[in-house]
Amino acid sequence: MINTNSLFDIISIIVKSMTIGMLVFLIVPLQIKESRVKNGMQSLRRQLLIVGMTMLITNVVAVIAISLHILHLLDETTINTVIEIVNAFSFFILAITFYIMYHIKFTIPKD
Repeated sequence: MINTNSLFDIISIIVKSMTIGMLVFLIVPLQIKESRVKNGMQSLRRQLLIVGMTMLITNVVAVIAISLHILHLLDETTINTVIEIVNAFSFFILAITFYIMYHIKFTIPKD
């Protein structure tokens, strides 16, 4: 009988792998292409690329950590710590990026 925690780990890896696939094959290539466009939206497109890359890196690290846990190369405390640290940095990067996006978008220039 399969361990319930292992089953949840496997489900998590499957969902994260689907997310990685979407990011690698659909979203990030388009964001890279669009970030090279020379118009007023270039700054926004670069920021969206940062968001996409942050999501990609976060998911890759999580899949690696969970896989190492399934293979019994990492204990549960270590995997939780690694994922918590990566998520904390990811949310910090996303918060900064979104702040810049909204600050640029909604700041009214003073005449």
